[in-house]
Amino acid sequence: MQQTIHIPDHVPLNQELCHLVILQEAVLLFRNQPDVIQAWERYVHGIVGGEKHPNVSRSFQILYDLITGSLREQNQKLTKHNIYHIFYSYNQQLTTILHEYIVEEFNRNSDERSMNDMMIHQAKEQRGIITSMDYKYHLMRNILTNPQKFSPHEGEEGVYEARVEDAGGALQLLARIKEQDDLTNMGWTEEEQVQWNQLRSAFSSMDEMTADVFDILCFLFLFAPRDTDGFLFLHSQDVLKLRTNVVDHNTNKLKIKERDRFQIMSRVKAIANIWISLNEGEIIEIEDEEGEGMQTLKLRDLEKLVEIGKIRAAYDTKDRFVGIQACQIKPTPLLTSFLEQNKRLGFIDLSALEFHPIREKFEKRLTRYLAIQWFIRLSKRNMRQPFLVGTLAREMEMENSRHRGAELVDRFMKVLYNLQEHSIIKEWNFVEELDYDKIGTKGWKQYFFSQKIIVIPTEEIVRKNKAKLSILKEQHQFDSSGFERTLDSVLSKQEHVLAAYSAPQADREPHYTDMLTKAVQTESVTNSLKEPQQRQPVITEEMLEPNMVVKEMERRKISLLKASEEIEIGYNTLKRFVNNATKRRNKNNDAKIVRWLRESWKKTAEE
Repeated sequence: MQQTIHIPDHVPLNQELCHLVILQEAVLLFRNQPDVIQAWERYVHGIVGGEKHPNVSRSFQILYDLITGSLREQNQKLTKHNIYHIFYSYNQQLTTILHEYIVEEFNRNSDERSMNDMMIHQAKEQRGIITSMDYKYHLMRNILTNPQKFSPHEGEEGVYEARVEDAGGALQLLARIKEQDDLTNMGWTEEEQVQWNQLRSAFSSMDEMTADVFDILCFLFLFAPRDTDGFLFLHSQDVLKLRTNVVDHNTNKLKIKERDRFQIMSRVKAIANIWISLNEGEIIEIEDEEGEGMQTLKLRDLEKLVEIGKIRAAYDTKDRFVGIQACQIKPTPLLTSFLEQNKRLGFIDLSALEFHPIREKFEKRLTRYLAIQWFIRLSKRNMRQPFLVGTLAREMEMENSRHRGAELVDRFMKVLYNLQEHSIIKEWNFVEELDYDKIGTKGWKQYFFSQKIIVIPTEEIVRKNKAKLSILKEQHQFDSSGFERTLDSVLSKQEHVLAAYSAPQADREPHYTDMLTKAVQTESVTNSLKEPQQRQPVITEEMLEPNMVVKEMERRKISLLKASEEIEIGYNTLKRFVNNATKRRNKNNDAKIVRWLRESWKKTAEE
């Protein structure tokens, strides 16, 4: 039976213990890559066990040097506490940096893994994504699905424009699109430029799938790692993983066809071709061409939603071009303005992405609309305020569908039942009992659309919208300049470092338990050190592990009973959790524990 070693939080660590502590935190950060974790464990246990020539893991050694190098640059001790906070302050940066080294070391097919894997994995576990709940954002997303709303713009050949109005007819934004995009001279090869040009035109790529890609992009802009120029690397795999659960039972991998990637990148191209104007426009007067009077003009500023950088092209073994797999993409200031409003960020159930864009178009559109309405109503505490049937039908674009009479009513109700089955809607009912005898008679549509209906979300969706999203947002809001300097230093010395760690370690002590005993003797000295000023660690229910609770109890020197009282769950329940004896995790208990950890860490940071 393997002995559990207690390592105090504030004791300076030697090389072996430092490897162990970094491994413990790495297991949590890369828990969705078990093969990587197993290789790292073998490597670290080889070092700790005193092996003369442990099999070197380059990716773990990069991680080790990044952590230790960053702490030394900040003049901080190599302690468990400081290592812990580096991981939670820089988790996205670490994931980004290590991605390419993991792919290289483990012979991964770069098509199979994206550096956004961790966020995609968490979104699937949480069964939803975070994006803007602003009404104008909703209108922008909707216009991406409606090419028929665009008409030729006078005076500019190949340019089309759409006026986007609210339910009251007030103009909210102007959208403009070019028939031919202007993405040229991007430094692409001739074949890559040709392939980009061959992607479907913007008009033929504007549909419900385009709205899905837009939402996924905005989710990744919020949480996924980006480079110093603000670009994230969008892999077609990111979108496909969130939109489908179809797995090949023989390979246990996602079923993906080349045409699927083609469709995703075509939608990205459509989004990159859209120009939006949100302002009312400046009124000016200029002299007309004949010089006989003044002409009044309204000037509007139009901006793109996204910018495209590099693209990743795939070639076969004979170096023949196959297609575009991924691309660099970043939001413009216009789109960023929606994503920076923490108070306007909310939760959309993953079913909105998974619903089929044609067969389940109504379900997809209603899920998105209800997400915004519930978010607004939650703040006003009027969740039972009824909707007009006509409003919901218009949002689903059901008014102009092929359904007639009782068929339309049945389809409307089927949408609500489907959302109930997918745990999006908890309950729904008409305010007044529907008179089915009127359906199909003269004026029936006006009667039906004037009816009021109450639609209540599930408790899970309410809980997720109540979450403090500002904590999540801090994942990518830090000064990484020091971290990047450390990275440059680490990579420049990499060959030397790897050689050193592969060499015999004659000065190692044979048993790390003896070293721990010596370290504990110095704890009284190191406890007087000032704790580093770090950000509050990031944690979600999906990241929660029993050892996090144990660590916090040890740090605060409180009993299990005291912890259970603060968390407000039963003593035996918490005991089973920390001992890994819980047969089935309870979401409510997990939420309470996460809330307790966040509050405890926050108090520590303020002290």
